[in-house]
Amino acid sequence: MMPCLYTFTISPFAEKARWALDYKGIHYYEKRLVPGSHSPIVRRIAPCTFVPVLRDARHVIQGSSAIIGYADARTPERQLTPADPAERQHALELERWLDCEFGEPVRRVFYSYALNHRDLVASLFNQGGPWWGRLFCRVGYPLIANRIRQMYAITAKNVAVDKDRDSWAVYRKKSASPRPEETARAGRAPALRSRPRSRQQPLRRQPHTRDRRSASAAS
Repeated sequence: MMPCLYTFTISPFAEKARWALDYKGIHYYEKRLVPGSHSPIVRRIAPCTFVPVLRDARHVIQGSSAIIGYADARTPERQLTPADPAERQHALELERWLDCEFGEPVRRVFYSYALNHRDLVASLFNQGGPWWGRLFCRVGYPLIANRIRQMYAITAKNVAVDKDRDSWAVYRKKSASPRPEETARAGRAPALRSRPRSRQQPLRRQPHTRDRRSASAAS
């Protein structure tokens, strides 16, 4: 059974999962879901309703970080996460921090503006999505927009905090870890997950398929 990746079109976390699978050469097909209508589909296969979710013959893996772990376990070559325990712990901590301090705030700020433009959101949500997606967005947009605001805690207060935050100051206060440029000046490279893209080894994505009919049937 070829793995199936359930995603949103414009989710940074879904894109992180795609990068990991492409980099590892793991073939999969993608079901792009429409935010707001995705909950019953995802709930049938996973304990929570967020994406990305990867499903193969034996496993259901939810979350981009867990999918990276799955990819490393399935194809040990070119590990994305360091093997050294100390470096691994630091890399995972840094990834969690980036997800929380950059990924989530950027998403919240983006939607705070985008949700005021129905046509823009409908176009973004339905790139490669189910055939009924545009009709669903047209008819149920107020419900979709309210659901997204609830899911991502999009309030004027939260957005203001996100735009004003000094993320590096927050991170240094919590972990007392130096910035990457400081470690570079000290002659030590920070422990990061290996990058799928680099100038020395440019990434070309492995082809995968998107089963739109299956996505429609799953709904």
